[in-house]
Amino acid sequence: MLNILMTGDVVGESGRRAVARLLPTLRQEYQLDLVIVNGENADGLGLYISSAQKLFQAGADVITLGDHIYDKTEIYDYLAQEPRITRPLNFNPATPGSDRVLVNIGQARVMVVSVIGLLKISIYAAMSPFAALDQLLAELEMWPENGKPHVIMIDFHAEDSREKQALGWYLDGKVSGIAGTHTHVPTLDARILPKGTGKVTDLGMCGPRNSSLGMDIDAALTRFIQGMPSMYRVADGPAQFNSVVFQIDETTGKCVSIERVDRIVELDGEVHSSLPAGPTTARTDSQAMSYSLFGKRTAND
Repeated sequence: MLNILMTGDVVGESGRRAVARLLPTLRQEYQLDLVIVNGENADGLGLYISSAQKLFQAGADVITLGDHIYDKTEIYDYLAQEPRITRPLNFNPATPGSDRVLVNIGQARVMVVSVIGLLKISIYAAMSPFAALDQLLAELEMWPENGKPHVIMIDFHAEDSREKQALGWYLDGKVSGIAGTHTHVPTLDARILPKGTGKVTDLGMCGPRNSSLGMDIDAALTRFIQGMPSMYRVADGPAQFNSVVFQIDETTGKCVSIERVDRIVELDGEVHSSLPAGPTTARTDSQAMSYSLFGKRTAND
């Protein structure tokens, strides 16, 4: 079995600090084989190179991104060089970055893919996530058996819950797990679908708890009460850490258990949990990990 943790969007410094504080403990507690972190808001809107490196140092194995992927221009060339970061699969092929990450964990091959939704989200030219994933799955059917991924994990960065629900059902039995990101609000619908795909509508976020989706409350209220524009800024204070652990049978590619892992972190104090400890059936062996590069590499290629 593979134990795979996926986190909600990391928001600002408090989100980065919460990830750095919790991941080493959770990796042991849940005997994690793979940690997938959505770094899309790690620097408010977008991701700086230094923050990506800190997330990797904290224990992230793969970083997924979404609609703010290109908000920090310094990241463009880094996306072309770093095999552990994936841009949304359904972006225009000319955009920089890899459209998937393939991780070798011992004898198991895990593919991590991000797709972006089209409803209620302002984004660059993107094709349907349904069509993009159809194309990918058809492509994988043509791969040699000794190269095909045993496990496929999807980060669906989307606003509309209907679109997230629909894609989850559409992919049931075709991928191992699908987790929604982007709204920063955790949902309580983590389940295994009938054909063996683990699904949760939204993971939530890793960021300031006393906030409006990670942003300063007063700035958010100005927009709604006064009807005037206000510069969003990341809030301070204790952080929430929202994530889900998928346990995947790498021989079948099916999800056998799914569990929310949510914590409240007093960044200079205690960590509070409302959930039980991790599964006792988790693997305990330490395994080497390697990555492969895919897709468009730089904007100038």
